[in-house]
Amino acid sequence: MFVLITSLCSYLYKDSLINILLILETLPWWWTSLFFCILFTLVSLPFAWGYILLNIACGFLYGFVYGVMFIIIYAGIGLSISFFACRFILSHNYCVIKNVKTTFENSEIIQTMIKVLNSADGYKIIFLSRLTPIPLGLQNGFYSISNIPFRIYLFWSLCGLIPTQVIYCSLGSRLHSMTDLILIDKQRAHRLKTITNNGDFPHLVIFGPDGSGKKTRIMCLRHELYGEDVHSVRLENHQYETSSHKKFELTTIGSHSHTQVNPSGVGIYDRVVVQELIKTIAQTKQIISNEQQSFKVIVIVEVDKLTRDAQYSLRRTMEKYINSCRLILCCNSTSRILPAIRSQCLAVRVSAPTDDEINIVLQKVARWEGVQLPIALAKRLAEKSERNLQRALLMFQTCAIKKVPLTKDQKILVPDWEVYLRETGRMVVEQQTPERLLEVRERLYELIAHGIPAEVIFKGLLFELIVNCDEVIKSQVTSLAAEYEHRIRQGSKHIFHLEVFLAKFMYIYKQHVERTAALVMDETY
Repeated sequence: MFVLITSLCSYLYKDSLINILLILETLPWWWTSLFFCILFTLVSLPFAWGYILLNIACGFLYGFVYGVMFIIIYAGIGLSISFFACRFILSHNYCVIKNVKTTFENSEIIQTMIKVLNSADGYKIIFLSRLTPIPLGLQNGFYSISNIPFRIYLFWSLCGLIPTQVIYCSLGSRLHSMTDLILIDKQRAHRLKTITNNGDFPHLVIFGPDGSGKKTRIMCLRHELYGEDVHSVRLENHQYETSSHKKFELTTIGSHSHTQVNPSGVGIYDRVVVQELIKTIAQTKQIISNEQQSFKVIVIVEVDKLTRDAQYSLRRTMEKYINSCRLILCCNSTSRILPAIRSQCLAVRVSAPTDDEINIVLQKVARWEGVQLPIALAKRLAEKSERNLQRALLMFQTCAIKKVPLTKDQKILVPDWEVYLRETGRMVVEQQTPERLLEVRERLYELIAHGIPAEVIFKGLLFELIVNCDEVIKSQVTSLAAEYEHRIRQGSKHIFHLEVFLAKFMYIYKQHVERTAALVMDETY
């Protein structure tokens, strides 16, 4: 009965239980140890339950090996305290205790069992009873009535509990293998794990904003499919030749069972990469014959930046080699992917993490690294990250490098390129002249040369311009931005579109300023 109640509660409140465990991971180790000592003591008392849940929780938090070790320690403490507590209570003649004693004395079965416990074979009863589903607390209360020595009671109790401890701790550690990598959006994480457990694994397109954990989920999928071997990765340089005899190289990363590639890095020649790479991988057999899966996995990142020709080629290649390889496409949005490709893939949207989820992850990383992260600073990092987990981790790393120990009012440094971009936007608003446009163009070249994507530059400029604009022209500026953002995505020379957008903004803004000044002059005179 108690096992059924525990299983039902675990199923109904599994999300809440996982959240509690994740919060426990952020606490210092001594708080966690004290917490489990108290809980193991409580469940060891008569008429208490929850011992199974605590075993699973230890496996979740500490893993299998350390989990079993800590369970034995915590259970030993709980068994000892409950044993002496029950004997102390039974030694006093309280009203309720008198009734219990009278019931036990009048029961022939209980008296017979007590005689067996007090005999030389009493340890066998203790050992075997720990293997039964009888609640732990009831057994402890019953054993405290007998005259069995404490050392025999504790030793054989721990020996009898080890098999169930190993089983439930293993269950908790397996639960942690997927949740440790995917802390956010648990429903879709469970959906992905279900997909990997089934034999029919489809093509996937995983999309979502930057820093939401798309590549983390892909890493989890590879781990679930192939085990630990996918973490032994290597870099490979591939040479390709176009029909015009132009040669170029592309670097991929992967293991014997998967390959990750970004074809958009070679520009208009991405079609050649898509054709040749997938064909080569699909026609190559597995190096290890006893592989868990009969197919290889090809991860294509930034698939939404591929040219139309490359996407048409990708569609044909997906259909041809579906038996020997599976594709996992990673992108920010599916709007620029051909419908023919989307129809062949299972779409999985990854939402951006909330501030609370980012806070939990930061505290967890801080614990792993042995850094004390104040709660107030973690909340500020989560807010400044703009729901970008990668950005939050980088800012946390910068704070930890700059100053240790961390303080709650510590200054959070933003990347230099963001400050540079904001200054560029303010320069455009301050002055609208050809000379200022040339200065801004040089700054844009500087940002592009340092690898900042044009879409990120455009978004940062637009945000800075909108903040400093009057309400009258905001809609006009937004409409202009939509037009040139589309042109940036279509073209290859991003600097041209950025410069034209800023030039037109200068024209609109200056006209608005002159009209406003003229109206003020008319009203004055």
